[in-house]
Amino acid sequence: MKNPFRSIAGILKPLAPTLAKAAATAATGPAGPLLAGAAMAGVRKALGLSDDAAPDAIEARLGNASAEELQALQTAEAEFRVRRQEILAEMQRIAADDRADARQRELAIRDKTPTRIAYIDSFLLGVALVGVGFLAWQLGAGETNLNDAVVALVSSALTGVITMARSSREYYFGSSAEPATRADNPRNDR
Repeated sequence: MKNPFRSIAGILKPLAPTLAKAAATAATGPAGPLLAGAAMAGVRKALGLSDDAAPDAIEARLGNASAEELQALQTAEAEFRVRRQEILAEMQRIAADDRADARQRELAIRDKTPTRIAYIDSFLLGVALVGVGFLAWQLGAGETNLNDAVVALVSSALTGVITMARSSREYYFGSSAEPATRADNPRNDR
């Protein structure tokens, strides 16, 4: 789906870079649509447009913006930075509450399925590591010659098993993934 605000973002970038980035990346990250909506609401308000103004109307108004409207865009930029922090904090709170609720559910009903899945994942990871170690030993001893297809298959299988094991671990202990890698991280607009 094409983002109708991408062309507006190009015009906004020198005036209000944070608003421009939020408008251009409307579909990225879990908070992307919320951030884009808040950004465009600030732009519409700064330009004195209605809440349902079309992207073409916004773009035309930006092309002929007065000094007062440009100053209002700067104010909207500052307000959006605060609003973005609020949205991201709320998204993190919701995610943390969701994980806590899921863990409490498991404790309350004493469901053994996730534990069994974690054991199976750990077993498969061990088998995969032993298999890779055996292949590495054979290659080192010069007893076998692997073609690219076998290497790709082993690599894909190992990646899948590691991903399954990691997701089971994250279910129980949470993720330590730093939000610095996500598009909706405020530190990425520098």
